[in-house]
Amino acid sequence: TLFDWLELAAGWGLDGVELTSYYFTSEDRKYLNDMKAKAFKLGLDVSGTSVGNNFCLTEKEDWEKQIADVKRWIDHSVILGSPCMRVFAGGKPKKGAREEHFKQVVEALKICTDYAGEKGVFLALENHGYLTETATEVLAILDAINHEWLGVNLDTGNFVADPYTSMARVMPKTLTAHVKAFVRTEKGDGREPADYTRILALFREHNYRGYVSLEYEADEDAKTGVPKYLAMIRAAMTA
Repeated sequence: TLFDWLELAAGWGLDGVELTSYYFTSEDRKYLNDMKAKAFKLGLDVSGTSVGNNFCLTEKEDWEKQIADVKRWIDHSVILGSPCMRVFAGGKPKKGAREEHFKQVVEALKICTDYAGEKGVFLALENHGYLTETATEVLAILDAINHEWLGVNLDTGNFVADPYTSMARVMPKTLTAHVKAFVRTEKGDGREPADYTRILALFREHNYRGYVSLEYEADEDAKTGVPKYLAMIRAAMTA
């Protein structure tokens, strides 16, 4: 459970945790309060929250429901004490043009970011799949909205090519960061182990002061694999 996971995070000496919506078993106020209390008693900041939204849905009713879901989790983020929430653009639909989907994403994000700003919660758009495969695409969405409460959740493993240059391009807009075990190769024809020293150097160069969240997707069981990758990231932080 998430409560068990909080115990693991504290045992690994972490400073904060990112709470992801699709692992919650309830949205009741007591459950949210208990989650916040558990993290606090373990000395863990709630560094952020995350949702799995899709703003590219082509049916208006479905699209509006996605906006409502994001707004609901913004409210939950306030209760949990999360300063920032990760959002997606969405998956590629079977119908419609890319330009239409871009407009849908921009409109939905504008609505949600206006709401989040009123609540004092930042939204962080992740470079994750359709419409956000490259730094250029991510920045195009942010530029179209131009909102002080919207930034980037940098996922180091998701750019389709030229990963380190792409990371550097979005760093000035980065609010939160997911660090993975692997990055795509420069030409995008495969993947290779992440160079944490190089990644952390980029963070320092751009004066990134936020949390670095390990998003573990390697093959080894997480209970033994996560501590190994945490040690590599910590070593890079002090290098």
